[in-house]
Amino acid sequence: MRILGLDIGQKRIGVAITDEQCTIAYPLKVLENKPLVKEALQGLVEKYCIDKIVVGMPYNLKGQEGRQAESIREFVDLNLNGINASVVYIDERFSSRISESILREGGKKDKKGSGTQHKRAGGQVDKISASLILSGYMERQKQKSPQ
Repeated sequence: MRILGLDIGQKRIGVAITDEQCTIAYPLKVLENKPLVKEALQGLVEKYCIDKIVVGMPYNLKGQEGRQAESIREFVDLNLNGINASVVYIDERFSSRISESILREGGKKDKKGSGTQHKRAGGQVDKISASLILSGYMERQKQKSPQ
């Protein structure tokens, strides 16, 4: 069984997945956050034999849930309710900033060759954020389990 990681935004949803041994998380795809997203998520759960979905929760700097967290919970209620996988929330603070930094350091050059291009275009930031969220969850699970 695999684990799916989601970075849910108003326009796009970054999706990451683990390998079959649940040891490595990697970016999978970006879904448009539109009315048929529930069917797309259900399809991914079935295709990849997902038994757990890790959802990034945007806590505020005090570690509390705010308006954004409320919209994430609403999304989960609407789109993940009834899907045959358990849902786990994990703190996703700063995952987008880290993802942008990764892309910037990756050196995607603009057309003039000067500087970098780290736009959210194509959902690269969203996919990387989802993979960071999933990696963070997996790391916490390793720390919890006895050696």
